[in-house]
Amino acid sequence: ESKLAEAAALDKLRREFEGLPFPPGASAASASELVARWLVKRNVISEWQAKRLLRGEKGPFFLGGYRLLDRFDTGRGGTVFRARHEPSGRLVGISALNNKYCQQPEVWSDILKRTKAVTEAKDPTLTKTWALEKAGAQRFVLADDVVGAPLADELSKRGAIPVAEAGAIALTVARAVAELHRLGVVHGAISLDSVRRATPDTGSKETEGPIRLLHFPLVADPHVVPARLEIDTPEGVTRLGTRAAFLAPELLKSGRIATTSADVYAIGCLFHALLSGGPPGWQGDPQKTLSHVAAGQGPQPLPTTKVPVEVATLVSYLTASNPADRYPTAAEAADAIATCLGQPPISGALPQQREMITPGSGPADAALPTDAPAAIAIVDTASPAKRAKPKPPRPSWLLPALGGLGFLAASIFGAVLILRPAAKKAPPSVPTTEDPASKPSTTAGEATDGAGGTPVDGDGAVAPPSDAADAGSSARSPRPKAETITTLVDSEATEIPYESPQPPGPPPRLQYLPPGSQLILLARPAEALATIEGARFVRSLGPRAAAALESLSRLGACPPESIADIQAAWQAGGPDEVVGGVTLRGSDPLPVAIDDDARRKAWGATTPEEIDGETLHRGASFSFWLPSDADGHVLVLGPEELVRQTMQAHRQVAAGDTTGADGEGGIEASLPRDLEELVGMLDASRHLTLFGSPDYLLHDGRPLLGGPLAKLVEPLAWFFGDSIRAAGLSLHFGPNSYLELDAVPPAGTSPRQLAQRLSGNVATMAERTEEYCNALDPHPYGRKLVMRLPRMLGVVADQVHAGADGRGVIVNAWLPEHAPHNLALAAELALEQTPRAGGASLVVAASPGALAPAGALTALAKPMSLVFVKETLEKSIQMIADEIGVELEILGSDLQLEGITKNQSFGLDEKQKPAAEVLRAILAKANPDGKLVYVIRKTDAGERIEITTRAAVEKRGDTLAPGQDAPTTEKDNEPR
Repeated sequence: ESKLAEAAALDKLRREFEGLPFPPGASAASASELVARWLVKRNVISEWQAKRLLRGEKGPFFLGGYRLLDRFDTGRGGTVFRARHEPSGRLVGISALNNKYCQQPEVWSDILKRTKAVTEAKDPTLTKTWALEKAGAQRFVLADDVVGAPLADELSKRGAIPVAEAGAIALTVARAVAELHRLGVVHGAISLDSVRRATPDTGSKETEGPIRLLHFPLVADPHVVPARLEIDTPEGVTRLGTRAAFLAPELLKSGRIATTSADVYAIGCLFHALLSGGPPGWQGDPQKTLSHVAAGQGPQPLPTTKVPVEVATLVSYLTASNPADRYPTAAEAADAIATCLGQPPISGALPQQREMITPGSGPADAALPTDAPAAIAIVDTASPAKRAKPKPPRPSWLLPALGGLGFLAASIFGAVLILRPAAKKAPPSVPTTEDPASKPSTTAGEATDGAGGTPVDGDGAVAPPSDAADAGSSARSPRPKAETITTLVDSEATEIPYESPQPPGPPPRLQYLPPGSQLILLARPAEALATIEGARFVRSLGPRAAAALESLSRLGACPPESIADIQAAWQAGGPDEVVGGVTLRGSDPLPVAIDDDARRKAWGATTPEEIDGETLHRGASFSFWLPSDADGHVLVLGPEELVRQTMQAHRQVAAGDTTGADGEGGIEASLPRDLEELVGMLDASRHLTLFGSPDYLLHDGRPLLGGPLAKLVEPLAWFFGDSIRAAGLSLHFGPNSYLELDAVPPAGTSPRQLAQRLSGNVATMAERTEEYCNALDPHPYGRKLVMRLPRMLGVVADQVHAGADGRGVIVNAWLPEHAPHNLALAAELALEQTPRAGGASLVVAASPGALAPAGALTALAKPMSLVFVKETLEKSIQMIADEIGVELEILGSDLQLEGITKNQSFGLDEKQKPAAEVLRAILAKANPDGKLVYVIRKTDAGERIEITTRAAVEKRGDTLAPGQDAPTTEKDNEPR
């Protein structure tokens, strides 16, 4: 059951063991131990595996394609495994990440940044960190094997070692740590345990093996952010062991983080230990040693009778109690050691200094050279102008989608779809229109694309300007690319996305969201319009967006600059009908909430109706609600029935009935599981976010894509296919604007599979977009901009990076300052044009890389259990989809024609029954009259189970899935 040996190998081992002498009268426990020791001796299992098996554990002993051989704990949630890659036989080190801690944005962001940085290290002394990977739900960092024996073991046998050899080891370690410091990383765990002596070549002495230094992720706990000591508990102190003697005094103060200066202190202690034969200042246990160090009684001076005075003096500088008396980084320390040993300095061969990943961990106010290599983004919330944007080595695929803001069904975001393959070249700059609002000036010597545009650096992304008003014209020095993270094996690893704008905001709360919403738009007009690019972007969306914003301004009786938040939501209202509601939140109390005259002028004649202490204002076209718990800041409007439902849902949340909501402080809305998961990936602080169900938008919500936006129906259907159940697009304006697409794969599809499927459309979409623009005969006013659209998108594609975030996929990019409004304007103009006769359209052929069909009937035959006290039809259907790995969809418009809603709640207790039987029980609970049925429909991604009604099936001529010939009622599912 442990899968540690194949069946054929077990038979052979059993026959061999039967021939061995067995002690008479041995107990079962003794026999098990005897078998385990024999298997270890035969190298069938490891000592660690044997211990677990003897405890009755059956695993897991595998992580993806890696067989786990040994385990080392590194902290509160850090675990390092020694493992073997089964296909290749290569030994590796695996740092398993704790999913709970990785849900914290600051922890996950720090792990991403440190992984990216250390993969670029070249020093052979450093163990190699290969990649951030994922197997199933488990994230891990892949590195070299935990090599060699600790120097502590060698010193226990040899004692003090000669000065020349000790100096060579100290210099080797200092040079390796210096490279980490230059890459912006602090080691934080240098000791006689992390410095190893690797196995020497055949015929060489043990002491002639190369020195290796373990580092991230093989030492310390990667989840402790910022990196600091865990000495708040007795267990944490005990875990330090002799490393306590290598800790700088300042690290013992509460809240102090690991620093480059503390690394220098540890290097000095290492040098001292090699010359003295043991950890400096070691008092016999970690607690006493820490007290000794805290009292200022660090390493004792080395006796000059045994150590040259120059070396003894150097060690005293390295281990000075006051950080100001030490060398600030390992580069200076390495140069000092080299000089003391009569060797040339090494700092000239190191990479240029980058900003430290953890602010405050490096030398104070260290100036960076203008031609420093690109690095992962460093967040400095106190000084946003100094924030460096992350620059991954190459793009993967892109879905920028920009278009119009809508009011009800007038219009919504348009989408310009393009995917572009990876390119290892410096991209040209983003072409910009020379409209009066944003005509950039070009200074002498400034590099542009030759057609006028925004200057870019060597990575194709604009660095933060010193002055926002001058962002389009500042000359910038090119920066060399960072190298890509190398993946050792073909696994579930995906690329690392960019760091998003910092500090990150919480997920949207979705207060006052109408129940059943399928497409949701979140906008923050006041903050967006306060930025130069945000104001230009709004203007570039065209007359539809301008009319929508003006209407909302009029209904709230406040200017757009005073609207803090807009939340618009749409859902099916009937056949070919879309209904929607809007929630408006003002920066200050809305005039319509405090002034009857302003209310009458904005809304016209309305009829007030009291409902449980709230007032519903029924108007001719819309109904209005000013929630009493919002202090006059919020206006909810929409069709009367939708507003009533919103009021009822909000009352339930306020009363504590949060079934389907995320509870206090979380999401205040009942959403399908996929949308709930997607909302957890979103950031409420973004200036613009559109998210929901692509299937809804392309079917029941298709009226939203009216007019010119109708040209996007088939490209959107091709891009999302029939399987992606939830996706969101967000945009944030600033000196560099930020674009992010989030998507939740369907059941049975990993994030990597989703990325691969979307990436397969790259070339076709790029070509079709260009063909479409070439087939246009655009108006002279916008011709230049429209014809530049494919090239602009190509440049944007070079800034995109993609990766997995839990079960979801993130695609994001930092865009040059003027890119969003130029892309939006070009897209709007292109969609408004009509191709010449015989010209290209945006329709593309189906991708040959579509996923293989899944067998819905086979999946429904699988046994499952589903028990809950109270849940909605929508969420219970999603639970079945998650369990059987096949997409299930409720056709909401079909149900509404029969007066059936997706949000009614019921209980269920079905155990170990076929999924089909559980599904029929749910349908009977949701509608005891037996009107609900399901059909199986083939899609591009396989097969989908659709929940509909008998009347709709008869009308369309569909075929019911087996087992539903007679109406199914709740009574039919009662136990007999």
